[in-house]
Amino acid sequence: MEKFISDFLRLAEPVSPATKYATFSYLAVRHESRLVLVQGRLILNLIPQDLQPSFQSGDVFAGQQLLSEIGKTPSDMLRELETGVLHFPIGDLYFDKHEAGGYSCHFDQNQAGNQQGRLVVLTISGRHRDTFFDANAVDWELRGAATPYQNLHELLPQYRMALGSGSSWIEVSIPPAVEVDYSLRVSGTKASIGVVTSRDLDPENVFLGYRVLSNNAVTDRSQITGNNLIWREDGSVIRGHIEIEVPNAGIVHCFAGYAGKAQHHSYIVDPDNHQNARRSSYELFDKNLDHLNEILNRQPGKGARSDDFEAAISWLMWMLGFSPAMLGATPLLKEAPDIIATTPNGHYAVVECTMGLLKADNKLPKVVSRARSNSRSVGKVRKPWPDCLAGNGNLSLQVGH
Repeated sequence: MEKFISDFLRLAEPVSPATKYATFSYLAVRHESRLVLVQGRLILNLIPQDLQPSFQSGDVFAGQQLLSEIGKTPSDMLRELETGVLHFPIGDLYFDKHEAGGYSCHFDQNQAGNQQGRLVVLTISGRHRDTFFDANAVDWELRGAATPYQNLHELLPQYRMALGSGSSWIEVSIPPAVEVDYSLRVSGTKASIGVVTSRDLDPENVFLGYRVLSNNAVTDRSQITGNNLIWREDGSVIRGHIEIEVPNAGIVHCFAGYAGKAQHHSYIVDPDNHQNARRSSYELFDKNLDHLNEILNRQPGKGARSDDFEAAISWLMWMLGFSPAMLGATPLLKEAPDIIATTPNGHYAVVECTMGLLKADNKLPKVVSRARSNSRSVGKVRKPWPDCLAGNGNLSLQVGH
C-alpha cells in the first residue's frame, strides 16, 4: 500500500500548487460504537467546487470535507489512511482492513474520465461491507430522515459518489490538469483553439497539440507550447488560445497536456459549416442549394411538377450518403417505386414521393408492398422499418434489409 501511495503522490506533484481545493467525500455508518467507512472519494480538485452540507440520520453519515479547511493536504490524508484511521471533524473514521488482513490496491494512471479526459486513480479496498453494512436498512433510515431520501442511490450523487458493492473502498483521483477549451470554434478557414487550466498552475508547463482533418484526411499536425499561447484570466481558471489556418470548415482534433503528459482531447468544429464532400460537389452546380430549396418549397398546383420533386429528393438522398436510383419518372417503369436506394451499410430504401397529403389507400399500400418485394428479392426478408415523413411535401419511406 505504501508504494502505491508514494507512486500516486509522485504523479500528483506537478499539480500540487492547485490541490488546495482537494475534497474528501464519505459514506460511513456507526458500527460497534465506531464510525466505519463504507466508501470514500478523495479528489484533488484543481478549481473550487460547491460542497453540499453534511448528512446525518441515525447511524448513517455522508458528507464532503475540504481538506484545506482542516489543515490537511492530500499527502497528510493518505499517510493517515495507512494507519487505518482518518481524523475528521465528525470524528475518527475507521477504514478497516480486509478480513484476511491488509488492504488491496489498484492503480490506474490512464483511466478514462468524463468528456475525454485522463484520470489518475488509486483505489484502496478493505473490509467487506456486508460484515457491517446493511444497505436495505440504510435506505429505510434515509426515508425517515428529517431531510428524506428514497435511497443511497439518490443521496450519494450529491457527494460525487455512486453506491459501490463488495469491499469497502476509498478512491483517490487526479483530474486532468488542463482541458481543451470548448468555447472556441472554427470559422471558415480560421480556427481558434485553446486550453483551460487552473490559475494556480504554470502556463509554461501547458502544451496544445492538434491535427487538422479535412475530407477524412489529416492535412496538418503540430504542437504549441504554453508560452506561445495568448492567456487571459477567467475567474478561477486561465484560458490560453491561438488562431491557426485550416481548410474551409476543417475539423481540429486538439490534445491538451501538462508537464509533458497528455490530459484531455476533443474536437473543435465550425458549427455553421460541416464538411460534406458530396454536398460540395453538388454545390458546384447549385450554389447554396438554391435550386434544390426552390423545388422542395413549391406549393402543389402552382407550377410544381412531381418529376422535379422526385429528382430533388434523390439529390438530397445522394448528399446524405445514399446511392439512389430514380425509377418512377420513366414511362416504361410505371409500376416501379419513385426511388430505390442503398445505404453505405448495404440496407435498402424504397421511396414514394407525393407533393400532397399521403393517401393511406394509395401511396402507403404501394410503398409497403414494394418494400416487401425488394426485401424478398435481396434475400433478406425482415419486417420493414416504420413509415417516415420528410420534406415540405411528403416523402413516404419504407426500408427493408
